[in-house]
Amino acid sequence: MLNIRAQHLIRLLQETDQTGNELATALDTSRRTVIRDINTINSVFSEHKIGQIASGKNYHLEITGEAAFQQLLNGFRREQDVVLFELLRRPTITLPELGELTYLSRAALLSMFDKLNQEFRGVLTITTKSGEGIVLTIYKTSRIDILAYLLREHKTFYAESPYAQTLLIKSALPAVQSVVPQRLFDYLTQGQLIAQITACAIGTQFAAEFESTVQLDLSMYRQIPTPLRQILENYYSVKVELLNTITVNEVREQVLALNNRQILAQHERAFITEIFSHLCRCAMFPTFADAALLKQITKLEINNPFVFDVAFALTEKLSQRFPSVDIEPQFIALYTLHTVDAPKKQNVSALLIFSQQAVGRINQMIITEQIPNIDIDEVSMADIGMEPLAIESSDLILVNGRGEELPASIPRIDMVFSGIIGDQEISKLKKITDNSFFEQKFPAFFPPTHFLSFTATGDAANILATGLKQLEANGQISAIAVNDLLAREQMSNRLVINGVSIPHATADITEAYEIFVIKPQVKHTLKIDQQPIALFLCILVKNDIVDPGKIFTYIYKHLVGINPTQWAAIDGYGSMLRMFC
Repeated sequence: MLNIRAQHLIRLLQETDQTGNELATALDTSRRTVIRDINTINSVFSEHKIGQIASGKNYHLEITGEAAFQQLLNGFRREQDVVLFELLRRPTITLPELGELTYLSRAALLSMFDKLNQEFRGVLTITTKSGEGIVLTIYKTSRIDILAYLLREHKTFYAESPYAQTLLIKSALPAVQSVVPQRLFDYLTQGQLIAQITACAIGTQFAAEFESTVQLDLSMYRQIPTPLRQILENYYSVKVELLNTITVNEVREQVLALNNRQILAQHERAFITEIFSHLCRCAMFPTFADAALLKQITKLEINNPFVFDVAFALTEKLSQRFPSVDIEPQFIALYTLHTVDAPKKQNVSALLIFSQQAVGRINQMIITEQIPNIDIDEVSMADIGMEPLAIESSDLILVNGRGEELPASIPRIDMVFSGIIGDQEISKLKKITDNSFFEQKFPAFFPPTHFLSFTATGDAANILATGLKQLEANGQISAIAVNDLLAREQMSNRLVINGVSIPHATADITEAYEIFVIKPQVKHTLKIDQQPIALFLCILVKNDIVDPGKIFTYIYKHLVGINPTQWAAIDGYGSMLRMFC
């Protein structure tokens, strides 16, 4: 196994060719050590037929066996995981001592602490204090839980146990299984259980960190060393007590207390059961969402922001009720998405108003056949006013007639054609449904009066509140909508895309959507959840919109391709509108 410095060297050369001096500087070591590490790496590469690090003006990574190289990379311990592992297994350690263990420079370690603090936000913090060395503070979960998680991530950490794995599996494992209530094992896999027992073996000195009213007794298992026996008793006593506090009824109470749970509809009971089981699994073996998973979940959130609102609100309630359980809101959101069968297919809904029933039905069939992503409801002009129409929730209103006057109850017309729809009309309709529905409608959703720029001070929350109150004073937005937007922003699920904060809420509005842009002029960098933001794009969605995610998908496609530096050039309504149309 290559040491962490050699692994770091390989990653540096994956990014770009570098000289020996550049590598030595980046690794905070000598040129001679770099040469020695490269010789070691080339030896491993040759043995596994991977390639070589070629030397010349610069060092260059030449990979000839991609599969073998990938397999080698998969066996690497992440640098930050090695750092965290070393911090967890010791009660105290200084920065120089950690540097000697990990082969990382002071600067690299401090950078790693920042990464770990971000990745495990709300779970732990790592700080450095003069005279105290490195201070590791853990919330909710325990150092043994995090050690067990790292053991599951990297099997090579098992070698760090002071006790042989055979002793742990043949003696400690059956001993724990015999004294712990069997219900606990409904939420633990065999691999997780072995990881926990090994973590206890590595952290025996931390037995006193666990206190519980439940008392387990392993004294009859004399083959287990006393320090290991003590921490196993204490650790699993806490686990049993924690599991006893989680009940289906408690979870049901938190779900029923949600202000906006109608999104769960008839699946609420199944959802409660799923969340209960998830909480039990989290209590027994905490799992953390890595960066790759968070990136995937963020894409789901963009298409389903209101589903995520429910999930984050529920997470907050569950965290208050079960403060000792680390609950990742992203996982709750995935269960919520699964329950409501989201994400839904992004079809465009259209209302076809016809004057001749037979012709209208034929046109409906032609359009549906030619344009698969459009759903059409139809109504006769003669019946308008005699039956309720979901006009405001329709993305498009199509008129198939001979130029008859439509009643004033029809607020807009997106397309008019007579007789049987032809190729030209189909082509136009495809363009509207495929690309440009929101492009055409965006100016209606976002009129000039909905753009506000002002000189501001304070943090992001204060500036957003000030901007919305000013829009309210100008008569552009209701007080209720302002309160709803601010209430949602106070939750944990703030949606930020490429430098733009997107507060959102449902509201009783005339149009299907209303969009407001607040562009503060500030002298300092505004941040939300450590992400810098340049402006606020607030979205109101009409209460009865069936699929509110369409507008977010459209906005995301435009925002993701924008360089954040471009926001500085936004000097008014026109330049903002051009970003989306």
